[in-house]
Amino acid sequence: MEAFRRLYPSEFYRKFLVHDIRPDGRALYKIRKTTISVGSVSSADGSAFVKIGNTSMVAGISVELGSVPIPAKGEEMPPDGHVVVNLELLPLCSAKYKPGKPSEDAQVMGEYLNDIAKTLIDFSSIAIKQKSETEQGEQKAKWVWFLNTSIYCINHDGNIFDASLIALIAALKDVKLPVIEFGEDGEVFAGEEKFSLKLLHVPTSLTFGIIDDYILADPTSEEETLFNGTITVISNDKDQFCGLYKTGGTPLSQESLRECMDRAKTRGVHVRSLISKKLDQTDPKQRKNLMSP
Repeated sequence: MEAFRRLYPSEFYRKFLVHDIRPDGRALYKIRKTTISVGSVSSADGSAFVKIGNTSMVAGISVELGSVPIPAKGEEMPPDGHVVVNLELLPLCSAKYKPGKPSEDAQVMGEYLNDIAKTLIDFSSIAIKQKSETEQGEQKAKWVWFLNTSIYCINHDGNIFDASLIALIAALKDVKLPVIEFGEDGEVFAGEEKFSLKLLHVPTSLTFGIIDDYILADPTSEEETLFNGTITVISNDKDQFCGLYKTGGTPLSQESLRECMDRAKTRGVHVRSLISKKLDQTDPKQRKNLMSP
C-alpha cells in the first residue's frame, strides 16, 4: 500500500476521495486540531505559537520607537506607526526549502500577510504626543511606533498561510505598548504603565485545495502536491469577507465557492474564540494550550 502511495499518489488519493474521506481519516472539509499559545517568546514584546495538525508556526513582535523627520510644509505627514511582517520558511521546517534567497512561497505569502497587517491597526489612535525640539516654533521630528514581526515555520505539514495569519493576529493581541513620557530636556522614556493594541478587525483564513472535482479544507503538505488549484478565503469579526486568493486554473462553481465562504466564516468564529480564551488567561503561569476539536 505504501509503495502504491509513493508511486501513484493521485490514484491513491482518488480511491479515498470517491468515498468522501481522506487517507488520514478526515472528511473532505474537516480541519485538523488547532493549538494556540500566546506569550511564547519571552524576549518579544508580543508572541504566539500556533499548531494546525503537524504544521507549527511561531510569531514574535519587536516594538521600537523611532524618530522620523517632519516633511516640508504642504507635504503629507508620516503615519504614526508601521507594522512590517517577515515570513521565514527555512530548511528546518521542510526539505523543499533551501538556504539563501527567500523561497517563492515565503515572498508571496509574506506579501499577503503585509497587505493584511496594514489594515489591522489605527496608529492615529495610539499616536505619541510629541514633545520634540523645535526650530522657530516648528516641530522638527515626530516619534512613531515600529512593529517588526517575524513569523517562522518550525514544521511544514501544509496550510502554512492559515497558521501564519493566526500567529500574526494572536501575537499582535499579545503586544503591550508602554506609555511614552518625555523629560524636561526632551529625552524619551518608556513608562511603567502599558496598554494593549486595539485591532480594527480580526481576520482569519481558511484554505482549500482542489483535486479533480473534490475540495479539501486545511490541506497537508502531501495533499498540496496533488492540487490542481487552491483557494483561500479571509473573513473577519465584522461578518465581512476581506480577501480571496486563488491559484491554478481550475474553475469553481458558485455553489462550491459559497460553501467555502460559509465554512471560512465558521472557522473564523472558532479561531477568534480560541485566541480570546487564551488572552483571558492573563497569568502566564496559568496558561495552557487551547486545542480545537
